[in-house]
Amino acid sequence: MKPVHPKQYIIDKKEKKMIVMKFGGTSVGSVSALNNLKLIVEKKKRPCIVVVSAITGITNLLTTMFEKAVKTGSNYKDDIITIREKHVSLAKSVLPKSEYHAFLEELQEDLEKLEHLLSSVSVMKNNLRVLEDHILSMGEQFSSKMITRMFKNAVRVDGRELIVTKKSGERSQILWEQTCVKVQDTFRNFKKLAIVPGFCGRTEEGYITTLGRGGSDLSAAMIGAAIGAETIDIWTDVDGMMTCDPNIVPQAHTIPVLSYAEAAELCHFGAKVLYTPAIWPAVKSGIPIKILNTFNRSHHGTIINSEGDRQGKHPVTGITHVSGVSLITVFGNGLMGQVGTSYRLFGAMADKGINIIFISQASSEYSISFAVKSEDGEKALSIIKKGLEADAIHGSYIDASIEEDMAIIAVVGNKMRMTPGISGRIFTALGNNKINVVATAQGGSELNVSAVVKASDAKKAVAVLHDEFFGMPVREADLYVAGHGVVGNELLLQLKKQKDNILKKEGIKISLKGLADTKRAVISEADLLGSYPQSWKSAMPERNFREFLEAMYSAPSTKKIFVDCTASSQIAALYDEILENGIHIVAANKIAASGPSREYERMLKTALENRASFHNETNAGAGLPIISTIRDMTATGDKIQRFVASLSGSLNFILNKVYDGMPLYDAVMLAQKSGFTEPDPRIDLSGTDVRRKLLVLARCAGYKLEEEQITENDRLLPAELQACEEAVFYERLKEYGKEFGERMDKVRSAGKRLRYMASFDKGSANIGLVEVESDDPAYNLDDSNNIIMLYTKRYNPLPLVIKGYGAGAAVTAAGVFADILKAL
Repeated sequence: MKPVHPKQYIIDKKEKKMIVMKFGGTSVGSVSALNNLKLIVEKKKRPCIVVVSAITGITNLLTTMFEKAVKTGSNYKDDIITIREKHVSLAKSVLPKSEYHAFLEELQEDLEKLEHLLSSVSVMKNNLRVLEDHILSMGEQFSSKMITRMFKNAVRVDGRELIVTKKSGERSQILWEQTCVKVQDTFRNFKKLAIVPGFCGRTEEGYITTLGRGGSDLSAAMIGAAIGAETIDIWTDVDGMMTCDPNIVPQAHTIPVLSYAEAAELCHFGAKVLYTPAIWPAVKSGIPIKILNTFNRSHHGTIINSEGDRQGKHPVTGITHVSGVSLITVFGNGLMGQVGTSYRLFGAMADKGINIIFISQASSEYSISFAVKSEDGEKALSIIKKGLEADAIHGSYIDASIEEDMAIIAVVGNKMRMTPGISGRIFTALGNNKINVVATAQGGSELNVSAVVKASDAKKAVAVLHDEFFGMPVREADLYVAGHGVVGNELLLQLKKQKDNILKKEGIKISLKGLADTKRAVISEADLLGSYPQSWKSAMPERNFREFLEAMYSAPSTKKIFVDCTASSQIAALYDEILENGIHIVAANKIAASGPSREYERMLKTALENRASFHNETNAGAGLPIISTIRDMTATGDKIQRFVASLSGSLNFILNKVYDGMPLYDAVMLAQKSGFTEPDPRIDLSGTDVRRKLLVLARCAGYKLEEEQITENDRLLPAELQACEEAVFYERLKEYGKEFGERMDKVRSAGKRLRYMASFDKGSANIGLVEVESDDPAYNLDDSNNIIMLYTKRYNPLPLVIKGYGAGAAVTAAGVFADILKAL
């Protein structure tokens, strides 16, 4: 008897079409899930067919039990107890007392049957596959019998008696016409609620078969297609099909409408919400599939139909990926012009049951690349090397290679073919983020552009492409901060306080993903700013800085900024490596910008070549806009001819306190406590800090100045005090304080002030203590103020003057904060 076409299969024209609903493992795997299932079904108020999976973890456990039975013949008794306990626990919470006891009897019978099947495994030499399928199908029998008893008017219909299959190698193939007849005969004039175990069927010879992982989706689709259902509703634990994996990109959102073709491409390349073979019965019968969330019942989810989103203007629908892939390339001049090579190549794969996921061929016919699952890689390579040698004609050659640990990224969308430049955007975005594309493929329909990348780059590639095609006007950045001392701590507090305000007013979203010093680090996929500076800071695990760097490099975010709030030369030495990975640097650390000029220039070149940026505003003047002003001037054609500056806020603070009568030692201690000095105050007192700042400014102005070219006229500290060990430095500083106080008294009596000045004039550079007159702009520098007077081609004879606080955690952190915003 031939089946009725689904479009003509209507039980009664006055009645609404039936709805087929499928509930997956997580949707039947807990008390809350089962309660939601009941609410969803009862709300329909019409006959429905509910297809159910085994509860979460049971199919995996059954697989393990079968494997144990094959290897040992036993050792699965505890697993049977586990299965019983899981189902009893759920049934006790969701079934009325009378139904609960009846279910326990059914469950016990089924478990005894399962044990008998497992014991048969050890004595069966042939047809183990038949036994395996029977064993794996038991999970759906357990769950369906329990769920049937949750409803008063429900009837359990064994899905094994509905889905007719035949064996095709290792797989089961559904027989369409025979299945339609069975389904239509069963549900003609059906007035009740049907609970159907999914995932399995039966051959015409009577053998139980399984439909593959995700097979319950296929059961539901086949039943829905056969009866011409209104919709096939797939209830799962996510809000529909997403623009990409939300575990990689939390901003991923639900795709409201998809075409069958788009859904098939997304599922083929890794979207796990829907079993790919379940799409073709819906296509054949023209029935929409809905993807809905059992745990968020009010969400609209995703509708999959023949047209997709006709009103939408977005060219890309979704981005997905599949990892665990090997890329095999067959190459050689023996392929060129040879008829049937592809046929023989892919036929050989099919004969051995190897599924090809991706194909790419050079137009010259010199090479063919294709991707298979990693577990099939070596087997496929061996087949090719044996089989294709015969294809090479005299004087030519054919060879094959394999690349392991690869992933395929797929960009999918119906409207891509009507939108110029999509491929360009894909590969530019990947290239800009240092992701190498090994192979590409694009069908003539332009529904899918696929790229093969290293598996280690897969998450980053998905994040980059999602940002490219779905990124909101919001600019996002993940911060990795080195150093959480005075400045680092203040920076993070400022970021935490301003985070929401910046997002609202500027459209900038900043997240802290890592914090480290040279011995410890904390790294997180979630934003750490919300909990800073709670217990996690003090409980930072010991982790070397290399681990921190590798985590930063491999993180999937599209915009990463490394922020250096240390004074470490070891960390500064890593800037080139960080920039080579396309990561922007914001440095409060002056060492890199004040080192040898060739290394500084190489670092800037590395940044340029890798589309990264280097920002170091706080290297001179803390939060004062000195460096950015000089860069703006030179970029617009001005020329810095000379400058005179008092660049050390810490030294001005100390000198002002000593001028007011405080001993030198006490002034240094107060400056250190106030966060004005470097962690080691000798760097400030020795003039090293000012020397570095002078180097930084001269180089920003376009001069190749080296440290040895800077002269020091009058030191603040004697050479022997500068050179002594830290342990004795503070004691000797107390002794020297009396001598320095006497000098300050003389300066004060003369109506002058002591300032540690830096000057630069067309290549000549000098630092040192200077006694300034009362009419000097540097005379009235209160507290920790800095001043710089820039004499340029445009600002001459009167200079451009920049003055303000040049030291302190708050202003320095604010300068670093501003640099972070510039890096965006």
